[in-house]
Amino acid sequence: MPSFYGLGTKDMVLAISYIILVGLTIVYRWSAVEFIIAIVAVTLAFFAGSMKKDKRISDQEKHHD
Repeated sequence: MPSFYGLGTKDMVLAISYIILVGLTIVYRWSAVEFIIAIVAVTLAFFAGSMKKDKRISDQEKHHD
């Protein structure tokens, strides 16, 4: 799949979520503070979801099987 200015699929999903947040802000007339809180929450969730598992957690899951 060709990239758009060097951005990957995950980056485009994050960009689309930001666009959706802008739309929600306009439609529901959120304040700037609410918009910033939503952006920070989405960004934290995005980066937390792409983090690697800790080796200790992976080892514990293997021993429970």
